[in-house]
Amino acid sequence: MRKFISVLLALLVLSTMLLPASLLVFAAEPTASISAPSEIRAGDTIKISFVVDGTDVFGLECNYQFDEKQVTLSGQPATSLSGWSIDSNSSSKKILVTDETQKNLLQSKKTVFTMSFKAVSNLAVGTSVTIKFSQIKIAYSDGGGIKEKSASDITYTKTVLPPKSNNANLKSLTVTGCDLSTPFSSSKTSYNLKSEVPYSVSTLDVKAAAEDANATVSVSGKNLSVGSNTVKITVTAENGTTKKTYSISVVRKQDPQYQSSDDATLSSITPSAGTLSPAFTSATTTYIIYVPFEQTSFHATALATHAKATVKEISEIPLEVGSNEMIIQVTSESGNTTDYHLYIYRLPVFEGTPPTIGEEPTDPVDNPQNGDNTDDPDEDTLPVIEPEPIIKTEYITEKIGVPFYLAIILGILGIGIGFTLAIAFIDKKI
Repeated sequence: MRKFISVLLALLVLSTMLLPASLLVFAAEPTASISAPSEIRAGDTIKISFVVDGTDVFGLECNYQFDEKQVTLSGQPATSLSGWSIDSNSSSKKILVTDETQKNLLQSKKTVFTMSFKAVSNLAVGTSVTIKFSQIKIAYSDGGGIKEKSASDITYTKTVLPPKSNNANLKSLTVTGCDLSTPFSSSKTSYNLKSEVPYSVSTLDVKAAAEDANATVSVSGKNLSVGSNTVKITVTAENGTTKKTYSISVVRKQDPQYQSSDDATLSSITPSAGTLSPAFTSATTTYIIYVPFEQTSFHATALATHAKATVKEISEIPLEVGSNEMIIQVTSESGNTTDYHLYIYRLPVFEGTPPTIGEEPTDPVDNPQNGDNTDDPDEDTLPVIEPEPIIKTEYITEKIGVPFYLAIILGILGIGIGFTLAIAFIDKKI
């Protein structure tokens, strides 16, 4: 008998080992939890995420309670689950979230809905704020059947903390190996170094500490270029919104081996009207530009070839009829200068016949728009294109009252008569 029982137990163990693993695994019941801020202050927004962890979950129902003297509901609960819908009632304070089609069942830990509360602005420090979720029911599928899990109440309780500090002051500011030109004061935000730093110093080592231990300090501009630099120290108060910026002006010396550039040329000239003639090249320093009479002013933009060369500010000039000059001066890094000359020729007013290009008006009274055109023998003048002389037959007609062709005939007849009389006279003498 004992031998039979032993054999039976052995067969039972063996049969259990041979069963499919899926038949031995039982679906775990879903659980509920919340995610919320770890601390609150008067006026804070309290966002609560309701989380369910489980498989084949398709519904959630719960109630919520809070003290309206401490917090107020901001908006309505919402879900971001695809295919799920949410129904909430602010009067009864009930929430129902479901996947009605049961085609989007939860298979892992997910946030089912979120809701936000606002702590009242006059909430006293030390007040205990409570938000509670009760009568929590989770619907899920288990082996083809539908089950409902009643979860324990979830309570969120926090004590109101003092407001975050708005102190964005520094309590100290130093530079390693350098002295500030004036003693540090938390109320003074701009400083210079007493002396220039050598070329070998490429990064400024700034030490700055905030008055409030919960404030943050950041430093920018520590990597120095040759010449003038501004290092900025920004203090952000604990509240995250109040900021204060301190600055240190630093001059880094030039490399002793550096040779400054003598390049005082332009890489481009762009006129506001007309076209440069000849076409621009850096080596050409004189140009002419023709503009119509209607162009009453002129300006140009110019770019230096070398990055450290400078172009003197170019001001707009008014245009007189005729030649106008604009000078663009470039100064190289080493101090050399080059002048580019632009001669802007404004054409006279069009009166029906082409003007004589280059002819300057001689009487400014007759044409006051021409301005002062007093001849200057030292000025460069444009070439004068003189028109070909034209004999007008109408002139003879107007002066002697005889058509031109008749005057020619009479002239020929007069010459013939005179020649005949002269021959007759000679024959008589002989």
